[in-house]
Amino acid sequence: MEEMKKVASLCSAILIFYGLCGNAFRGIDKIAAEFETPVIILRDEVGLVVDDCIGAVLGGAEEYRNFILNDKGGYTLNTMWAANWRNFMHETQLLHDPNDPEEAKIIFQCMDYKKVIMLRTGLGDQEAFERQATEFADTFGLGRGEVPCTLKVVESSYRAAKAMMR
Repeated sequence: MEEMKKVASLCSAILIFYGLCGNAFRGIDKIAAEFETPVIILRDEVGLVVDDCIGAVLGGAEEYRNFILNDKGGYTLNTMWAANWRNFMHETQLLHDPNDPEEAKIIFQCMDYKKVIMLRTGLGDQEAFERQATEFADTFGLGRGEVPCTLKVVESSYRAAKAMMR
């Protein structure tokens, strides 16, 4: 909100590259109403705000739901998570020491994770993604899989933001 307030007068529209993200943005329409500048968040083809970065690249709420129902036991990784998993797990207190993954191994076993699922968006350095995902899988004793992704949610949300520009 603070950052949007800072830039709103400089923008014709604001596109938020987030989804609900644990319901942090569930009230986005109410928040957007506070701005004269149009505020757009990532939405799927039926107009639902996507759940998170995973749902965004899978195609939306329905595709994410189907993914969850059909691909059990997988821990999803995108390029950002693959590159920063130690820091993220430390920041979210899953690891007390980012260089000692033993705590997280126990949690992964309890959650019955069997494999790492690489979200293949084609964005970023794919060789680095491959290397980082392999390190993650090896660290936690997980197999590997991958899912081809789409950028249609991002592209359609971008088009919607452009159409709302004053």
